[in-house]
Amino acid sequence: MSIDKGSITGHFIAHWGVPTNIRPRQVNPFGDFAILEFAPKGDRTSWRYATNGMSSKTQLTDEGGSVRTELYTCSRQRLPWVDDLLVAMATYPFLNDTYLSEFDTIDAQQAIDQKASPYTGILLAPPGPSDPETLGLAGKPGEDVLIHQVVGLLPNELECASRGGARDLWKKLLGEGEPALDRVRSSH
Repeated sequence: MSIDKGSITGHFIAHWGVPTNIRPRQVNPFGDFAILEFAPKGDRTSWRYATNGMSSKTQLTDEGGSVRTELYTCSRQRLPWVDDLLVAMATYPFLNDTYLSEFDTIDAQQAIDQKASPYTGILLAPPGPSDPETLGLAGKPGEDVLIHQVVGLLPNELECASRGGARDLWKKLLGEGEPALDRVRSSH
C-alpha cells in the first residue's frame, strides 16, 4: 500500500493553508521526505512544521498490527533546528524496532535542540489545543495515517509521563495554551 504524499500535503493545507516552505530531504528509510513549514495565519499565531514521507513506511505494533504516522510541532518563532528534531523523531521507530503512538514519551537525554532548550523529552500528543481533532487522521479509507503532535517535555514532566501519567499531563498542558517548542512553560 502506497501513501500519496500529495494527499498528506493536502491534509495539512486544508488545516493550515499553503506551506511557506517545503524542504525536501532524502531520509533513510523513507527516501523522499520533506518538512512542510506553515507561517502564522489568521488566528493562529504560531509556526507549524510537519513531516511528509514518514507514512510511506509501516510501523509494526506489539500486537502484530501496523500503523502509519506523520508528525507535526509548533513554535512562536521560526526555529531552524525543528527539521532535525522531526527527522530524528520520524526515524526513531525504525532505528529502535518500535512504533509511535499517542501519549508515547521519549527521553532525549539532552536538550531537544541539542543546545539550550529546557525540554529534554518528547510527548506524542493528539492535536490541540489550537488545532482541531480532524488534523489527527489523514489518508484515504483503509490507508489511515495518524498525525501526532511533538511536544517538548521538561525533565519533571518527562518523569511524570514516563510513570504512566502522559494523558493526565497532556490535560494539564492543554490548560496552558499551545505547547510551542520555544515557549518555556511553568514546571508541573
